[in-house]
Amino acid sequence: GKVGAEVGGEVGAAVGAEVGAAVGACVGVRVGATVGAEVGVEVRGKVGAEVGACVGAAVGAEVRAAVGAEVGAAVGACVGATVGAIVGAEVGTEVGAEVGA
Repeated sequence: GKVGAEVGGEVGAAVGAEVGAAVGACVGVRVGATVGAEVGVEVRGKVGAEVGACVGAAVGAEVRAAVGAEVGAAVGACVGATVGAIVGAEVGTEVGAEVGA
């Protein structure tokens, strides 16, 4: 299975990166939105209604972007590695069997 292992590794890396990026983006946006909204509401409550609406929204947006990126990257890396390994192993086995190497 040398050929199969090589091909499987390449396919696994490619699929893992793609899936990881997609899942990471999705999760990051959702988590970021939730956390950002919560922080924004807290800030708004502390600085008063009128000013708070403006400040709360700005702070919430910043937190949303930061948390979303961090969580998304972590989840994406984890999912990508797992999916990539599974797909890579399957492809590697198939290729190895066909090539007989």
